[in-house]
Amino acid sequence: MGRGILLDYDRWRKDTGKEPAKIDSPYPMTADELDEVARYQNLELKPGDILIIRSGFTAWHDSTSSAERAKSLDRGEFIGVEASMKSVKWLWNHHFAAVAGDSLGFEVCPAPFGEKDKVCLHEWLLSHWGSPIGELWNLEKLSQVCAEANKWSFFFTSAPLHVFGGVGTTPNAIAIL
Repeated sequence: MGRGILLDYDRWRKDTGKEPAKIDSPYPMTADELDEVARYQNLELKPGDILIIRSGFTAWHDSTSSAERAKSLDRGEFIGVEASMKSVKWLWNHHFAAVAGDSLGFEVCPAPFGEKDKVCLHEWLLSHWGSPIGELWNLEKLSQVCAEANKWSFFFTSAPLHVFGGVGTTPNAIAIL
């Protein structure tokens, strides 16, 4: 539990007249862009924040035919945070307690797992820092409520299920504005 913050990347792109991000492609959300989103939302990023990023994945998923979704899932290419040392440094310098997003992976997919000389945010977040990662969160209602209140921070709690030997669980997340 702690202070949750929503960086609404999809809304920022639409509100500022930028071309929509292609959700079903390895589209990288850069650290510079995430800083721009925070400035646009007048949101100060603080140590210990729980970073939640809305890319627009859920909205794309719900508005796309099942055949198109299946084709995209087979390709395994989706929007996410850029897998780069700049992103690693950005995440580290902000000292987030946990990160989450609405896409298939927190970082751009496919993630470069095990590729020599490639940056994999999962390795940095989980292995090096012990930082939890949330993925595939439906952030549409949270985005709407935050936009209506023009408030992008909230009390946040998440109590994952305790599954012996498990590597993933539903988040059971609650945001209180």
